[in-house]
Amino acid sequence: MGNCGCLKRNDKEFDDFEQKPIKQTPLQENSELQKPTIQSSSHSVPQRLKIKETVNLRKSHTIEGEKKLNDYILKQVLGQGTFGKVRLAEKNLQNYAIKILNKSRLKKQREYYTDSNGVVKIKNAFQNVAKEIAIMKKLRHPNIIRLYEIIDSPNSNKIYMVMEYAQNGQLIDWNEDLGQFILTNQDFQITQEKLRLICRDIIKGIYQMHELGIVHRDLKPQNILFDQNFRAKICDFGVSQIINGDTEHFGTNGTYLFMAPECFGSGQFDRKAADIWAFGITIYSFAFLKVPFYGVEIQEIMDSIQQNEIEYPDCRIEFQNFLQKCLNKDPNLRASIKELARDPWVNEDQQNRLKDEIEQKFMKIEVDETDIQEAYSLATFILIKNWVAKLKNQ
Repeated sequence: MGNCGCLKRNDKEFDDFEQKPIKQTPLQENSELQKPTIQSSSHSVPQRLKIKETVNLRKSHTIEGEKKLNDYILKQVLGQGTFGKVRLAEKNLQNYAIKILNKSRLKKQREYYTDSNGVVKIKNAFQNVAKEIAIMKKLRHPNIIRLYEIIDSPNSNKIYMVMEYAQNGQLIDWNEDLGQFILTNQDFQITQEKLRLICRDIIKGIYQMHELGIVHRDLKPQNILFDQNFRAKICDFGVSQIINGDTEHFGTNGTYLFMAPECFGSGQFDRKAADIWAFGITIYSFAFLKVPFYGVEIQEIMDSIQQNEIEYPDCRIEFQNFLQKCLNKDPNLRASIKELARDPWVNEDQQNRLKDEIEQKFMKIEVDETDIQEAYSLATFILIKNWVAKLKNQ
């Protein structure tokens, strides 16, 4: 992962339609977006709907010459990486983000890991996609990007994940030259009131994940997207894990600048507590447009996180106290997500206490190894069925 490039994993997707990425722009003009405001999100969980699984793949063009994938009209590229890209798409006047993965490249990308028994094993990146799909199938929350459909044809080298589109994208992005974050929308200023609403939104999403036994493992500002009402939504579950479901050793997956001190040790650690640390660094980044620990090389970053004390720029003591609960270097003393929901700063001037909101009824859905294995098995089933039919006809 190199130096500050480690802030961004190269895990977005591409497809076989050749088109250069262009800068994301709002699809509709809205005068209210010139003066953005954040609306507090609802804490209720939408009714769980089954993810649509499609094996038929049709590529065509509209009358205007736009490319189509089944009923989705493909628009501009939103992001691109090693294994594919993410494209904006439209269907029935509804916008979606379609993550397009190259299966063969994923299967060729192999990595070694050590399981909980100390045995070195090997896996490919396609297995990580299966886990990501299985996890996203289980998550239904207003503050988590939703997965709607999987398109996986046995005759195609691509797998397509149709997801919720967050119109306002990232609020801040990392500037490699400056070594700090910059606002992506200069008309939007992150006031303390807006920061509090962002914080509450992310806490709601994390609570849902942790209650379902899911840890994100790569929380950072780039993985917090914002919809048209500037409601925060957690995205990118590419390195997420299932507690009590994974045998993989809990090493340094994710982004170094957002990793907790215990992540750099040789043993296992509390992955929920590591998520809380990353959340704290994320909120610190939104507030001050920089990270508290910095380095050019990976070892320098690790040493800084483990040895240096955090400096807090001029801010209210209540907010500093909140951050310190997240960023205690001792994971046993670090606050839990429920404890953060009771914090005075996060509940200041709010009609409802956050702890009461997050403890509302939510969908309790377990994720197990069967879910992971079946996450992309529909196309395989159809392929085997076709093989059998051909054999019978011979």
